[in-house]
Amino acid sequence: GMIALIRPVDVLVGVLPLLWPIAQGGLSKWHLSRSHGGQLVVLCLCAALPILPQIAYWKAATGQWLYWSYEGEGFNWSDPHIIDGLFGFRKGWFVYSPLVLLGFIGLLMMMLRPKWRALAWPVLVYFTLAFYITFSWRSWWYGGGFGCRPMVEALALLALPMAVLAQDLLERNKTLLVAFALVLLAGIHLNRFQQDQYEQTIIHWDSMTRERYWEVWGHAHWDGLKEFP
Repeated sequence: GMIALIRPVDVLVGVLPLLWPIAQGGLSKWHLSRSHGGQLVVLCLCAALPILPQIAYWKAATGQWLYWSYEGEGFNWSDPHIIDGLFGFRKGWFVYSPLVLLGFIGLLMMMLRPKWRALAWPVLVYFTLAFYITFSWRSWWYGGGFGCRPMVEALALLALPMAVLAQDLLERNKTLLVAFALVLLAGIHLNRFQQDQYEQTIIHWDSMTRERYWEVWGHAHWDGLKEFP
């Protein structure tokens, strides 16, 4: 309920409990749900509680129970900008938060291993839907901000895949785990450095390009840099 209130698209997180595997030998998810129907009703009622004040406010302020406040904005389902949203230099998630790639490497490893596959599927389905819906928004770069801000909350779902990757490296060779830790530290440093560039407007808040990205690479100050056109 709180997720739907803060950002309606994030109700997609509901696919995780729906698809998450249950204990081997237990009831199927369908039979388990049917046997706990009363609890599901209570769950839905509790989820609705945080939303009721918002609906009441809309009714009082606009006369409508449901009110669309994004005038002139909406989704373009036939033209999602998934490649731009992930790899583009304007706001690309993988460009400005490269450490998330480690999470997807771990997710791929989980998919390739039978013992982890059942846990990987719900996360994979979530990201497939999230990428399509998020980057189908008309302003797919989501205005000002550093990097791909609509995917920030999804970072938590990469914790398990990254842990699987770290565990695999540890079991293979401790030296690889040290290298993994160094990559993490380098990625954290890069992220903090670029956030500082953003705060100084060296990285533009809305209209970065590939050329500008490499032009300002490694520059901690404006000295020697041209103004962004």
